[in-house]
Amino acid sequence: MTLDALWDELEALTAPGAVGRFKRRVHPESSLDLFVGVAKPANQRMLMMLASEASLADIEKLPCSQGVEARIVRPGEDGRDATLELALTDPRFTDIFSALAADVIDATTSLADEQAAVSEFVNRLRRWQRFLEESGLRGLSPERQRGLFAEMWITRDLLDHLEPSVVVNAWTGPDRASHDFQFGSCALEVKGTAAKQHQLLHIVSERQLDDTGLDALFLFHLSLDVHRGAGETLPELVDELRKRLRKTAVAQILEAKLVQAGYLEQQRSLYVDPGYTPRESNLFQVRQGFPRIVERDLAPGVGDVHYSISVAECKHFTVEQAVLRDEIRGVAT
Repeated sequence: MTLDALWDELEALTAPGAVGRFKRRVHPESSLDLFVGVAKPANQRMLMMLASEASLADIEKLPCSQGVEARIVRPGEDGRDATLELALTDPRFTDIFSALAADVIDATTSLADEQAAVSEFVNRLRRWQRFLEESGLRGLSPERQRGLFAEMWITRDLLDHLEPSVVVNAWTGPDRASHDFQFGSCALEVKGTAAKQHQLLHIVSERQLDDTGLDALFLFHLSLDVHRGAGETLPELVDELRKRLRKTAVAQILEAKLVQAGYLEQQRSLYVDPGYTPRESNLFQVRQGFPRIVERDLAPGVGDVHYSISVAECKHFTVEQAVLRDEIRGVAT
């Protein structure tokens, strides 16, 4: 039974006007006391984890965001020291709240240690806090949609030649890492742009094109034509990857990373238009002489650098994709 079905069942459990909390344990086989619930009479949807004070010792404050409230209630339910509560405060966020709760449950139920589960509960809330602040009901911006499309496009291409576990586990873009893919000592940065003349690639930090400590760093650029009602949409590309990975051990890892990247299935309708048609793709190897600003070039006290580079100037460093794949194989074996 889905979480939404559980909440629907709890909402219908009592007559209108009833007061109190009604809850249902999820994953009874887990050692954690984790419940979905509703608070009557408003039928406010909730996720609750019962915990001891010892497990909460390092928790000072729970992250909160628009549409969602997180709190610690003392004493807790059923005689426990405390209850971590996650509550839906704005019905407009119902679908997002369902995805958030499912993510927290998936991340915590397999943990045998309560303190580790509480820590992961809070970590997940922080990730969702960032998502809600950046995207919320609006979904991904057009720029971030293009960026994610480009990352999924190169993922599909790499899956034609490499093991799924190598490719999916290397996708670090959703973690806000320095590079979008990290294959050991080989890294790959990905940029998706809307096609026009004199294209520029926007670099968001002095570390993004820094190859310090790496054996190889590559920059993949996908130039896209964007049209209403034409081309491949972001959901179509995601669906294809899901289908290809369906029977692999990394299928759930992909799902978790998509959520971290801000792509929610519940917001699919936001991305069914426009479609994208690749106009040009380029792979550059970032090495000595590449147009870039890196940390060692900066004067003391200077940081958080944003700048742009011309695609035309990068083309002096073009390599075939086989070069990237050979580098990955060299560090992945």
